[in-house]
Amino acid sequence: MVEQFRTGWWAFAVFACAAVLALAMLPPFVGPGFRYVLMQGFDLTCHQIPERSFQVGGVQFALCHRCTAVVAGLAIGSLAVVVFRKVDGPISVHLRTILILSVLPMIVDWGVDAVGLGTSIPFSRVATGLVFGLVAGYTFARALAAAPLVSSSTQTVASERHVPSSHPTPISHAQ
Repeated sequence: MVEQFRTGWWAFAVFACAAVLALAMLPPFVGPGFRYVLMQGFDLTCHQIPERSFQVGGVQFALCHRCTAVVAGLAIGSLAVVVFRKVDGPISVHLRTILILSVLPMIVDWGVDAVGLGTSIPFSRVATGLVFGLVAGYTFARALAAAPLVSSSTQTVASERHVPSSHPTPISHAQ
């Protein structure tokens, strides 16, 4: 099936991911009141352990190393959709599998640390988070930006019903 690229939805995905990254990195650069609000907001999704978080001037980001890398990957991955859209066919067929595989290194890194077989280090947390974030960001932005084109037979039916072809044709369940 041929798809059209919806630039507005792609831009929304990029903006949303970049905005979350910017907010997560903001605490060292704002006053205590707004820093508290940011930290509380991101506390819903991240443990925010200080020794496992990036810091600037002794003030930590609102997300830990891994979560910051995931969000950075979301932003970069969503940007990548426009770069790879010409070769997207082979990628999109396997995107669900790639997404599932991309989370495995992160789970292994976390699991080794959680069960006491080793200790994850900042590099491993960032690397595994970035891998997952890149794939998840690509998947998210692609899902928003790639819309199936209406086939010519559907357009004919739509014009016969006096429905503009830019709108999807209602689905009939009667057989």
